[in-house]
Amino acid sequence: MKYLKIIVSLTLLILLASTACNKNVLPEDNQISGNEGLPYKLTATDPLVVSPDLIQSFYQYYLDHPYELSCLPNFSSAETIDWHELTLFVYLAYLDEIDENIRNDSLTQEKFGEIAQRYFGKIDYLDASSPYLVYENGQYQCQNFDISGAWYYRLKHITQDSRNVYTASFDTLYFEETEMTELETSANTAAIHQYANSQTELSNEAWHQTIGEIFQRDDYQDILSINQTTTIQFIISDDKNPFIYLSCQKAKE
Repeated sequence: MKYLKIIVSLTLLILLASTACNKNVLPEDNQISGNEGLPYKLTATDPLVVSPDLIQSFYQYYLDHPYELSCLPNFSSAETIDWHELTLFVYLAYLDEIDENIRNDSLTQEKFGEIAQRYFGKIDYLDASSPYLVYENGQYQCQNFDISGAWYYRLKHITQDSRNVYTASFDTLYFEETEMTELETSANTAAIHQYANSQTELSNEAWHQTIGEIFQRDDYQDILSINQTTTIQFIISDDKNPFIYLSCQKAKE
């Protein structure tokens, strides 16, 4: 399975976690070491330009954390974040960081606030329910919802201003749930198989490796049809997650 499909209940979450995206699909010497690798590379790169190393590092980071950017709300400032989108993002971030063996399908009001602040800085909101979470007695309880498909990100532009705010733009490759097995009807799936010289279904590792290799090419847009562009602004965090997001804009191609 090359996508992670969430039908949120405790049992299914634990089962689905075992089929999540393989995290070690690129050569070992190019791996990011925890959450410190990518921030270090950003601060150590002078001048800051799009390089093969940064392309690969961002690709791998968002492959390891598949919903961090794909479910990041569209927003121009913390005050404009849609509440429903925020609850979805915070819950998925909670699942991403919690140990599978102690995973719970609810989180406390305090934990919700901690995660929101880590990813968005100072943010004001009123605790309330959403289509994704029910809020009651200081607890957020997950409702059933479904997320399917896969997103892959290729760094296209990156800058840093005098306030140490980074602006990064990505070409985004999105696949519907069943598209990754449809060689006859999906041009992108066919292109990936052709590049890998394979006429049979690719393993997770081979699939991700092939996309990563294509993204390293200057002519990647001639091989793959990009579905979306994503532009984020962020500062580097000294907490568990590497970025505090200041804005996000997504546009379909």
